[in-house]
Amino acid sequence: MTPAREPSDRRLRGLIEITRLAAEQTDIGAMLDGIAAQVAETAGFAGVVVNVFRPAQDDFQAATVVGAPEMREQLLGATYARNWWEDKVLDPRFLRRQGAYFIPEGALDWDAEDGPRYLPPLPADGNTAAWHAGDELFVPCRDVSGAILAILSFGQPRSALRPGDGELDLLVAVGRHTARALEQARRAVDAQRHRDALERLLGAASRLVAAGSPEHVLAEACAAIGQAFGFRAVRADAGAEAPAGMGGEAWRIVPEPEAGMRAWRDHEVVLVLRDAQERVLGCLRAGDPEDGLLPSTAQLQALALFAGQVGLALTVVETMGRLRVQADEDPLTGLLNRRAFTRELDAALAAPAGEDAGAGPVSLVLLDLDHFKALNDRLGHPAGDAVLRTVAGALRAAVRAGDLAFRLGGDEFALLLRGAGEADAAAVARRAHAFMRDGTPVEARGVGISSGWATAGAGEDAEALVRRADTALYAAKAAGRTPQV
Repeated sequence: MTPAREPSDRRLRGLIEITRLAAEQTDIGAMLDGIAAQVAETAGFAGVVVNVFRPAQDDFQAATVVGAPEMREQLLGATYARNWWEDKVLDPRFLRRQGAYFIPEGALDWDAEDGPRYLPPLPADGNTAAWHAGDELFVPCRDVSGAILAILSFGQPRSALRPGDGELDLLVAVGRHTARALEQARRAVDAQRHRDALERLLGAASRLVAAGSPEHVLAEACAAIGQAFGFRAVRADAGAEAPAGMGGEAWRIVPEPEAGMRAWRDHEVVLVLRDAQERVLGCLRAGDPEDGLLPSTAQLQALALFAGQVGLALTVVETMGRLRVQADEDPLTGLLNRRAFTRELDAALAAPAGEDAGAGPVSLVLLDLDHFKALNDRLGHPAGDAVLRTVAGALRAAVRAGDLAFRLGGDEFALLLRGAGEADAAAVARRAHAFMRDGTPVEARGVGISSGWATAGAGEDAEALVRRADTALYAAKAAGRTPQV
């Protein structure tokens, strides 16, 4: 009894081994090599090829070949169009035992453009039961939905006979086990990739607010999406409207892929960025994935969650920016305030001379109004406020690009001029006087503006520079050189 049971036991162990390989291997290539070797042993064939479906290319590739060296050299890496298999090879007239396709020698016209074909050096045999050199035997490996994941090709049975029903049933079982193994391995690989992508997105989400500006938030988001999911083209459209018809959707693939399509064909994933009130802030657009596949639903859901984080970060950063402006801005004139003056002056004096923003000397102009108290006493504070706003407008008009104007408090103002020497500072001050004279209301005539300036010496600190400019201001007042307007 034992000898009779041995073949069945061996085959059962072979099927179990195929399942074990899927459970233990995380590398799909290594798993396929192991499965092909086990299939060859279990099924009793000297030649086995595992043709794996590649959805991005819409073809099958001979990923693993077990057989003679010349067979491996001829077939390994060869590709075959999907429709060639479906329309020509997997023809119902070749179907045997509900899952195996046996094509006898001469039953099919094989064209060179169909792909490479290996014919073993077998002698001609008139016995119809013998395996012929041109015989072909294929078993599709289908997933639970019926889609083909791979096709097993068998050649050169060790029995030298064409397979009977029992052997074909075994091969169909091998195909089912191989499909489950491949499906399980791919799920494991996809799950690990998804976990890695989520970790990258979570790390990026924690850095978004720290990016500091809306532009940097969007740049960080684009980089994170590219790194997490392998998109080689990601761009941000700040302020862009959502594509027509999206409504409240967080994502959309455009153009809409056909049902069942997995290959990427000039599509684009559009992620809509919204604030807490569902107002559209812009869009992120991702394309050109490295794997050439449309993203899965799980990937799209992760991207949608990340887009929500990006929208929140944009809102926070913009709010912080407004608060920062408010903290640095004088509410009456809109000029920068004393807090900003201290910070910017220190930064200008600390900047290396070689930097573009700080190249050349740094000059400081201090200004204050003459006879301003008398105006307030005579016309009231609203009139005084109007004059202060006039001064602010004159300073904005007088300064050069990159210069900064400040209201230090009361009727005291300052200009910080980068890359400006004494002559430049004097020219800016004269322009401020002229704009002040031209813009002052008639009822405020009699108010003057005095100014003094100084250019920072090598290694001079902010306190010393302010002191010298202040001395120049009061010298100008004492000399009466500042004209009244």
